[in-house]
Amino acid sequence: MVKIYLSHLCDYAAILHDGKPAIIGIFDEIISKSKPIVRNFSIIFSIIPQDTNSHKTGIKIKSPSGKEVGKPLEGNLGPASRKDKKIGMIINVERLKLEEEGEYTIEISIDGEVVETLPLRLIIQD
Repeated sequence: MVKIYLSHLCDYAAILHDGKPAIIGIFDEIISKSKPIVRNFSIIFSIIPQDTNSHKTGIKIKSPSGKEVGKPLEGNLGPASRKDKKIGMIINVERLKLEEEGEYTIEISIDGEVVETLPLRLIIQD
């Protein structure tokens, strides 16, 4: 079992040499005058594993109508140097096209199990 320690959508993220996350521009909504929009952003998350194994990660982005947007993103996290040591990961999302107004869902999975969901709301204002 893996626990999420933190998770954010942001404009930019880095994990510093000492393991601390640096996060710039945390957001959960995008306001635009028209759609579709194309956006780059980062997803940063860190886990507290209960072991020292590597863990397979996955990200799926779903539209307000439930359709998957873009390609699923996958990676590997770890191994940890010791149990209970936080491990962080950054996934850069490039040129994501958002066509529907409303709330998108970003699912973070570890070893095939969804462990966190993040909302992303697209608001169209004139």
